Amino acid sequence: MKRLATILCSLLCGQTAAAQTCDAFAQFMSGADAPTLNGRQATCSTSKVLGEGTSTDCYWVFDYRVEEAQRSFRNMVGDLSSCTDDGVRTEAKGVNHPDSFAQVTGRIGGQEVSLSLKDKGASGQTLIFLRAARP
Repeated sequence: MKRLATILCSLLCGQTAAAQTCDAFAQFMSGADAPTLNGRQATCSTSKVLGEGTSTDCYWVFDYRVEEAQRSFRNMVGDLSSCTDDGVRTEAKGVNHPDSFAQVTGRIGGQEVSLSLKDKGASGQTLIFLRAARP
């Protein structure tokens, strides 16, 4: 399975996989084209955040709790961790429904990036969300 680095950006001659991964996150954070994962383009939107700035929010939909979603999320967490300024933090937030939820956040170049995995049993879907907030 291709890692996020080879999926989100085209191969750049002479760069390591880690550099390609970080370039892919940088492209996403700059508001470039919607990223792809496992050959599927994300659905994205940009919105204004309270105060100043914008947020770019993208997601991919998978069948409910399919292994591909779990594996893709784990790979993306590893990729994000290798590109952050100071590692990733696991967000321990409760949710008000029985579906599972996992989220990690980190900072790249001073910008907040979050990655989450959410199982939605009622709709039979698992979603991976990628979010970047910009000042």
